Amino acid sequence: MTNKLIPFDLECARKGDIFVSRDGYEAKLIFENDSAGLESNYKLWFAIKNTDGGWVYAATSINGCYHKESDSVYDIFMKPKTKKVYIWIERHIATGCKFHKASNAAPEENKDLLERTYMNGKVYEIEIEVDE
Repeated sequence: MTNKLIPFDLECARKGDIFVSRDGYEAKLIFENDSAGLESNYKLWFAIKNTDGGWVYAATSINGCYHKESDSVYDIFMKPKTKKVYIWIERHIATGCKFHKASNAAPEENKDLLERTYMNGKVYEIEIEVDE
């Protein structure tokens, strides 16, 4: 889950970008009500994954807000961009473990990381959020 809240962007939503709820759960735009003459503030309908893996449904305004007056767990935001990196962690006598610099290349493509896996450590693939 994420702590970084990127404001909802309807144009990006229409292009298929990914959304999250205020709590960081996956959200999908399922319906955009653009009927002429409709005076509702709730024009976008989302399915939001909940803690047990099921889905709840919520309607928001075109700016992703569930309530006008206050924050809600059903507010919708753009999902931060992520990238995969690889880190090497080794067992270290003094500290218990030692972290080594991340690499953008997978161990199969990075000879240094591949050789280190045969020593006292292991390479892990992780996803990190990136600013654009």
